[in-house]
Amino acid sequence: FPRSRLARSALTDYLIREGKPFYALDLYDTLFQKLEPVPHLDDFDAIVFTSPSTVAGFLRIYGPLPREKKWIAVGPITERALLRAASEFH
Repeated sequence: FPRSRLARSALTDYLIREGKPFYALDLYDTLFQKLEPVPHLDDFDAIVFTSPSTVAGFLRIYGPLPREKKWIAVGPITERALLRAASEFH
């Protein structure tokens, strides 16, 4: 199965435990990109984070998470990364 080089091992661990044959192929690296112009946060009520790398990318562009915005994490792993980032700055 294709995946990012940063992929968690949960799926491969499961397949190994179940004795299922598989081949994991690291197809890509997640690279930080800062597109211009950077959107103004005043234009948004909420910010959706789809992965831990989107949390890291947001912090590189904007700095600390804005307290006045709603933060939405897609999945428990992303939520943990988001909460960790929030606790580091607040």
